[in-house]
Amino acid sequence: MNENELWRQVCEQESLALIDQYLQQFPFGLHVKEAKDKQLILKSCNTIDMRFLKQYVQKGIVSLQGLISAGLSQQKVDVILQTLGISEEQLYNTAVSQQTTAAMGEYLKYFPAGPHAEELRQMKERIEDAPWFETCQVNTREAYMAYQQQHPDRHTSDVRDRLAAIEAAEILAKQMEEIKRQQEEERIRQEQLRQQDEADWATACQTYDFQTYLNRHPDGKHAQEANAKKESSSILMNLSMDPNAYYAGDLKNYVTKGVISGDDLFRIFGPQKTDAIMNFTTPSQLPEGMPPIELAKNTTEVYFWGTPSSGKTCALGALISSAGRRGILEKLPCSGYDYMTRLGNIFNSRGVCTFPYSTSVETIQEMMMRLLDSDGKNHSVTLVDMAGELFRSVYFKRHGLFLDQGKESTLGMAMKYLKDTRNKKMHFFVVEYGAHDNEWEGLRMKDYLSDMMSFLEFEQVFKKSTVGVYVLVTKCDKIPAPRQERPRLAYEYVEQQLNEFWGPLQRVCSRTGVADLKVLSYSVGDVFAQKLCLFDPLDTEKVIEKLLVHTPAIGGWSEWLKG
Repeated sequence: MNENELWRQVCEQESLALIDQYLQQFPFGLHVKEAKDKQLILKSCNTIDMRFLKQYVQKGIVSLQGLISAGLSQQKVDVILQTLGISEEQLYNTAVSQQTTAAMGEYLKYFPAGPHAEELRQMKERIEDAPWFETCQVNTREAYMAYQQQHPDRHTSDVRDRLAAIEAAEILAKQMEEIKRQQEEERIRQEQLRQQDEADWATACQTYDFQTYLNRHPDGKHAQEANAKKESSSILMNLSMDPNAYYAGDLKNYVTKGVISGDDLFRIFGPQKTDAIMNFTTPSQLPEGMPPIELAKNTTEVYFWGTPSSGKTCALGALISSAGRRGILEKLPCSGYDYMTRLGNIFNSRGVCTFPYSTSVETIQEMMMRLLDSDGKNHSVTLVDMAGELFRSVYFKRHGLFLDQGKESTLGMAMKYLKDTRNKKMHFFVVEYGAHDNEWEGLRMKDYLSDMMSFLEFEQVFKKSTVGVYVLVTKCDKIPAPRQERPRLAYEYVEQQLNEFWGPLQRVCSRTGVADLKVLSYSVGDVFAQKLCLFDPLDTEKVIEKLLVHTPAIGGWSEWLKG
């Protein structure tokens, strides 16, 4: 209990015990002199002159009740009351009628233990505590501090407790606010993690890079599924970057074994290509045939040169198929008739076609035909599929390496055809885009091409009878550019990567008067799964036009029909 509260009790009760307590607890307090005066008067009240006692009561130094409690005789009490003209009933009626704390205090000053003392004390307390109740209703720090300034001796401990409670509530509120803030931050963080988890999972499903997902989210929502898909992810990721990363037969087996699913293929290839993969069958081998002793006369010989996997066989098949589909092709009896027929059946105008296995690198195929132009005149053409082995045979022969009898015979047959001057000649050098460093038997494609060019120049193969020489850059669908940009990029590829072949070829053609030397961009269409293709005849039509332009036209529709 603080000093003000204890002094208030001393004034209300005027107990000697309370006065002693006050003086002991607050020997240097604000009310020490008043306390000692009260103590002295109360202890010696029966010996003090009545005149002084009356003055002490009137001045409020002590109360009449205090004197009574201290043992003042009833006779002296009555004298004081009579002298002061005070009536207990009169003071009570005044207090009730006025309803003021002053009137109630006046009654309590003289009759603190009177019959109406407790009633008036409670009424007085209620009136005096009205500001306190109002302050409690407001219940703010500012309200309590204002009350304390206006009523420094009332409810001091209550004010202290209420202020402490407000401070505690504010601290708690701040703590709760901080907890809410942290919880909200954590919620946002978890939501961001969830969204990132879902985004990374969607990316993983598109790119099949499940390991990256697991590296970022080892305990993620889809971690278990990602672990299960890791085995197939490398296959699917490679396919998503390169649709020719795997052979169609292998993809079909992967689905059968459950390594990947048909739905996986569907997401990458779509319905038509997926159906072609799932129905893929091993292509049959093309017949080898025997080359003739010599080529027929009165025709234009068109030579197709290419190292293995250059796309030469597919280009020939596309040419035969496109001409046949347009109704401008007449196949003529020749040593390569079966080969020509089967080769032309590879491609069709609708659906997906299957590429054949690579043809024999040691066989030369002769394919005789007539092509009909827009004027109804026909052009006699002999397509000559030059053996890929010729490139290696030429390399061996030029550098003094051993050449077996079979290869020597094939090379000799090829030179016999090339040096025969009875017919006009055209040459298509088929090169695969981007394959200049691909190796075959330890040598690169550009090594074989440059060596072949030197050989042909030495053997004087190109003459005035050569009406056209073309570098056919196949698989140009791999060029990451719009189709209209392919011719320029194909030319730049040949000029930059195959210059040891292209430079000498330009010089020879210029010197021998070859009328048409061109680089042609070429694609058979949308190739996928290595052996399958959605055929597009656009580039093939350009080759057919070259044949029609540079071969002589003879006869007309009547001769064509007779043939």
